[in-house]
Amino acid sequence: MGTDKAALSIGGMTLLERTARLALAVNLPVLVVGRACPDGWPLPEVTFVEDAVPELGPAGGLATALRHAQTSVLAVACDLPLLTEDALRWLMAQARSQFEPSGLVTVNNGQREPLFAVYDLTCLPLIEAQLAKGRRSMKELIEAGEFVLDPAPEWVSVQLANVNTPEEWREKSGLPCGPR
Repeated sequence: MGTDKAALSIGGMTLLERTARLALAVNLPVLVVGRACPDGWPLPEVTFVEDAVPELGPAGGLATALRHAQTSVLAVACDLPLLTEDALRWLMAQARSQFEPSGLVTVNNGQREPLFAVYDLTCLPLIEAQLAKGRRSMKELIEAGEFVLDPAPEWVSVQLANVNTPEEWREKSGLPCGPR
């Protein structure tokens, strides 16, 4: 992308702030892992924590989140500019109705979405064991655990389009690529 995706601006706020606001709107506590609280951050109810062990990617961040929360964690990427409250509500309802010991992972057009998933605290030892072996892959974690793999309906699937390039950002947001 060439810039911090969390700092991209949409609707007068960063992607990170937008994602936090969506989660707060559906009554989820919000924990941002792996970065310091930005200057001028407008949401005091959001907690920021540093990665317990930096440079371990999303698996390391998930381990930090589970240790900090001491309960199940709904993990969501902040680079989903089309995400809505309804999609988060759908994920929460799916996790309530069908849950395996490790959690629930959304499947989007045949691809697992490890950052649109719910992880149970009981999968923390599995994550720690994977990390101790040098395995940082979220896909390997999901394969090693006991997860419900839940296909996203089309209306949710559309919202899971993430942005990884300036071209994808322009296509999905209609905005130039740059920080707020």
